[in-house]
Amino acid sequence: MKDFSHISSMNEANKFLAPKGLRIFKKGGEFYADFKIGTPGYDAGDEGTMSPCLDLQDAIGTALHMNTWRGEYLARFGNLKAAYLKAS
Repeated sequence: MKDFSHISSMNEANKFLAPKGLRIFKKGGEFYADFKIGTPGYDAGDEGTMSPCLDLQDAIGTALHMNTWRGEYLARFGNLKAAYLKAS
């Protein structure tokens, strides 16, 4: 996994992730990776899209991984929400 130790705050991380349609946030003291609000085919904040993470570095890596499979699912299904429901 890539090292993102040069990114030391959620603000920096979100600036890095925003152009990819991703975000990270803290909820109840835990880090989460999610799609950015307005990402085509997904409702950000939907319980099915939020991925809990161990820490800031894990959240960045998880978000980037989500971006990888987003492209694969869009190519196969055309809509991420439909792909998620089909995979469930």
